[in-house]
Amino acid sequence: MNKYNLDNKKLRIEDYQHPLDKQAVDAVLNVPGVESILKFISKNAVERIDRFINNATYLRITPEMSPKLHNMLNEARNMFDTDYEVSLYLDRSYNIGAITNGIENKHIILTTSLVDSGNDDALWGIISACISNFEAKHATLDLIDEMLKRGEGILPFAVDAGLRLALNNWRRNREYTCDRAVLLALGDFNKAVKLRLMGVAPESTLDAIDFTKPDNSYREQANDYLNLGGSAGALRTINIIGSEGHSLASRYTELYNWYISGEYQDILERSVENDDL
Repeated sequence: MNKYNLDNKKLRIEDYQHPLDKQAVDAVLNVPGVESILKFISKNAVERIDRFINNATYLRITPEMSPKLHNMLNEARNMFDTDYEVSLYLDRSYNIGAITNGIENKHIILTTSLVDSGNDDALWGIISACISNFEAKHATLDLIDEMLKRGEGILPFAVDAGLRLALNNWRRNREYTCDRAVLLALGDFNKAVKLRLMGVAPESTLDAIDFTKPDNSYREQANDYLNLGGSAGALRTINIIGSEGHSLASRYTELYNWYISGEYQDILERSVENDDL
């Protein structure tokens, strides 16, 4: 694991949450009817049902089973200044990644492909991104989305349509915050980008690119995509509207602009010291 030295420092959600993500989260939580869904979740022990499903489907990882994973989890919780417990589970999957769920009882489900990859930077970055999901209320919105799908038709049409539209906009912007969290955790722009491109190209190919250089080949590729005009540009817009996330090219460009803006370095330098809390 090779992270920026954030020992004895804390990161606040307002330090790294992307403005578009923050706006989208607030928009969802302010839709009439959302409060009723959250009350239903609390009253009907929906989270306990999810925990039951997790225990029935996945392997719960204890500190004794994997001290390494739990050490990473505890470091991430400390870095993002959290005071809640998080349960770790393992899912046998060919995908490299993880999912989070829970509001009161928080869970992270790692895939076996991620754990078996032997890539500590990937493990550390993804676990850190999962903690940022809780901090940015992404796990809460995921649960709202899940309940909306389970309770098809329980809300008035106008409210239901407005909530789905707000959730769709949020899904497209949530990764901008996760990407920033990964960069802060790894402290290395190249490693953060390569983590997001895992599976797109062999590691040896990605190692040949210095993603920090303004004239690197991937940045040129991303600019070509983002600067499309005419019918191709219209097709790109339609694709964005119909998708649940921004393209890798868009995410790289957003992260690169944040990285070179100086704000990233300022956050590292002004991270709140433990003594000030």
